[in-house]
Amino acid sequence: MPATADFGTIITASEVEEAIILLLKRWFPTYLREVERQTHSPVGVLVPPRVYTNRNDFETIEGENMPLCVVVSPGLVDEPFSREAGIYIARWSIGVGIAIAAETEAKANRMVKIYAATARAIVLQNQDIGGLAIRVDWLNENYDDLPDLDNQLQQYRSAGVYFAVEVDNAINKYLGPRQPDQDPYTSFGQVQDVIIDVGRMEEPT
Repeated sequence: MPATADFGTIITASEVEEAIILLLKRWFPTYLREVERQTHSPVGVLVPPRVYTNRNDFETIEGENMPLCVVVSPGLVDEPFSREAGIYIARWSIGVGIAIAAETEAKANRMVKIYAATARAIVLQNQDIGGLAIRVDWLNENYDDLPDLDNQLQQYRSAGVYFAVEVDNAINKYLGPRQPDQDPYTSFGQVQDVIIDVGRMEEPT
């Protein structure tokens, strides 16, 4: 929803997460084909993530939901700073996690790194994140087993790609209404007087 004049823009971490999810959904097929070409893999074999979420774990993932993409922000990378007119610039830490399953350990290892490189390229080469951000920096990347998924027929791997997403005008400290709403929540949360007649307790016979 557009910002109002009284409040100005108020950016939330979930808004940053959701913008990156939309970006990945849009571009993953195109970039995945290119990474397949550059890694001399058969083009068109790997499928884009089937599920995108901001749930911060890979537990109880069903194999048919693979590949899975998780986008989550644990907070800010560093202290936000205020530029002119009280406008804050903030850098959110964003992790993009990919979980995959494959028949062999070697295939799982190769696949998860292809998916990580694809996610990295999408985010870095679309720096504005759909108009939300002014800059994105690549911070780190790692690859792990998924030991909680016990399936002898599949090898599970995950990759994490980490970014600093810089957002201008996250909030303006000089804006905000001078008075609260005149009649907020007129009925919600209000407890009315209630009389309960429980009668006279009889002794058991």
